[in-house]
Amino acid sequence: MTTILRAEPVDAEAMLAIQKRSFEAEARAVQDWDIPPMTETLESVLEHIGSACVLKAVDEGRVVGSIRGVLRGTVCSIHRLSVDQAYRGKGLGSALLRAIEQAHPEASGFELTTNAAMEANVRFYLRHGYRVEAHVRYAETIMLVQMAKPAAAGA
Repeated sequence: MTTILRAEPVDAEAMLAIQKRSFEAEARAVQDWDIPPMTETLESVLEHIGSACVLKAVDEGRVVGSIRGVLRGTVCSIHRLSVDQAYRGKGLGSALLRAIEQAHPEASGFELTTNAAMEANVRFYLRHGYRVEAHVRYAETIMLVQMAKPAAAGA
């Protein structure tokens, strides 16, 4: 059974490894290995664990996914949803997304950015109530999709 918990510094290395494996497909799709999820350092992950809401998914004592939420004013900015390859397609990404939203009851809304080249990711967020707010050119081969959704009423 997979459990979602707050991440601790000891989880950072496993989280970063899963993140890099998760974002390999995106790097290949845009032919750019210098995208932030691929170049992030262990120190940066540790900093987020200490300063933001970072959740991990654990199965049999092993980290199998993670997500981060950074509150900016009243909006929670969601970052680095990553799921181990063996756990994809089983609802873990959805569970992590719901958990990070529930961990921010004070938020008036949520925002995130994903790569337009990753059409399945855009569809995933649309299914979870996010709407496209803007398309932003990040690099020659990278078009980002900025998405947002209001917090659920009464949540």
